Amino acid sequence: IDEYEVVCSYLEIYNEDLADLLYSGSAPPRLSLQENPEGVKCAGLSEVRVTGSEALLQLMTWASERRRIGSTKMNQRSSRSHCV
Repeated sequence: IDEYEVVCSYLEIYNEDLADLLYSGSAPPRLSLQENPEGVKCAGLSEVRVTGSEALLQLMTWASERRRIGSTKMNQRSSRSHCV
């Protein structure tokens, strides 16, 4: 049987500001994008290990609820950000 480790991050980009939606502490970390030979990485972004699909869904739901939203004429809960 193959074993895997699943690690999750959830980055919000809003008006050029970066936010860690999985961070649960009192003072959010200062995040920065850094390019290296493997690609682009967000320094300071939380990485949370999950043990199954239910834990993953709960984590992503919790993080999604923390996104910045606002209303527009077409949508009451319009997202004001992009997430990766």
